[in-house]
Order: sequence, then structure tokens, then C-alpha cells
Amino acid sequence: MNSTVAAVHCVVDAEGNVFLDPTQKQEKNSVASFTFAFESRDRSIILAKGTGEFSNEQYHKCLAASQTAASDVFDMFRTAMKKKLRKM
Repeated sequence: MNSTVAAVHCVVDAEGNVFLDPTQKQEKNSVASFTFAFESRDRSIILAKGTGEFSNEQYHKCLAASQTAASDVFDMFRTAMKKKLRKM
């Protein structure tokens, strides 16, 4: 395995608010929904799926928030693996 993958789900409500890992209520009240997947090596995007009506600005706002969240997930993976390997 050369890298790991992290996926992030994001929604936009009618007021333009962005929610990562939305609740069922936020999902139901959303006007647009996105799922992004990133690979850990270059942090490059490998999947982008959007549904609903959204502007280019909303897409890029969700993409940026999702990239940050995925980076945090990769950092958590790295920290967890380092701890596990030190115990061996």
C-alpha cells in the first residue's frame, strides 16, 4: 500500500453554511451535498461528487474545508500508527 484514503462528506444549507460530517437534520435541510476523497501521499483529490444546486464558490468552500478535515484525519492516522509501532 502506497497511501491511505480519507473521505469527507459536506453539505451546504440554504443560508450558505457549510457542515462537515452533517447530522441527519443538516443533511435533510441541505441544498447541496458533496463527498470528497483524498489520498495521503500528495493529499490530492481522487473523488469529487456533488449533488443539488450550488455555486462555484460553495463548491470550493466545501472542497477547502474537506481538504483541511482530511489532512487532520491523515495526521491522526500517522499519530496512531506511530504509537502502535512504538509499543511493538
